[in-house]
Amino acid sequence: GAISSYSKRTVSDMQYCSTRGGVQGWDFQDVLLSGYAPDGGMFMPETLPTLTPDTLRSWSSLSYPQLVTEVCSLFIPTELIPRADLDGLVSAALSGFAVPGVVSLARLKGGLCVLELFHGETLAFKDLAMTCTVRFLDYFLRKEKPAAAIVLSGHILGTPVVQAIPKVLEALVGVDMVMVYPGPALT
Repeated sequence: GAISSYSKRTVSDMQYCSTRGGVQGWDFQDVLLSGYAPDGGMFMPETLPTLTPDTLRSWSSLSYPQLVTEVCSLFIPTELIPRADLDGLVSAALSGFAVPGVVSLARLKGGLCVLELFHGETLAFKDLAMTCTVRFLDYFLRKEKPAAAIVLSGHILGTPVVQAIPKVLEALVGVDMVMVYPGPALT
């Protein structure tokens, strides 16, 4: 995992389990700080929240950062990240995008619409999730004060992502980064 010595805690109603079935009852912080499950699987929620039509209608007028906060609040209990902190983390994470709304809907001929997910630092849809993930990591690491390093494979991420990561991490004090490059070059 990302932090192999991290020990599991139990806090919230929203619990996560491994896709391989060997791990259950972990909370969001446990999952975020561990990376893969100890049994080699990926984490997923043990149950999914139910969204009513009324909830979806009420979300239809939200900005993208507000919507992200609402969705995150379903998976991250206030015991782990209080709502005001969650609002601030998501807002800070999404503040560096090239368009004010973070994502943009382009209307093309014939009623076709395209949702533009490339306005982040690396021009990839991954920016939408990774900017929030890095902020959540920093939040928990500042609280717990353990030393942490993120180990990333440059080969998998590609040159644009590798070049953008230092800028994303520069404001965060709880996270260091180590890049692993398979020689001799990146694709």
